[in-house]
Parts: sequence; structure tokens; C-alpha cells
Amino acid sequence: MPNPSACPRVVDARGLLCPLPLVRLSQALRGLPAGGRVQLLATDPGTPGDVQALCLQDGHTVVE
Repeated sequence: MPNPSACPRVVDARGLLCPLPLVRLSQALRGLPAGGRVQLLATDPGTPGDVQALCLQDGHTVVE
């Protein structure tokens, strides 16, 4: 079985404004296996802080 963290799911939210990047990220995180990764591509300047807050609230880890 492949390592779920080896191939991250990519969420392209470039050009979208808050809250859409977080909505798309939340959808991608649902059903993700333990150790799975999601790569979020976003251009909204508020997204990094919002992602940190979402992950802290939901028990996910921000890698980068």
C-alpha cells in the first residue's frame, strides 16, 4: 500500500477569496487517511493565518 503522505492531494484555490480557500481545504481534508497530506495553492493574503487557525481547531498539522 502506498504511503498516503507521499502523494499529497492538491487543492488549487488560487484567485479565490476568503472563505473559499478554507472551504476547499476542509472538503479535501474530509476522509483523508491518517498521515495524508493536502497541498493548498492560494493567493488570498489572509489564507496562511486562516489555515493555521483551521488546522489548530481541527487537530491537523501544518507542515509548511
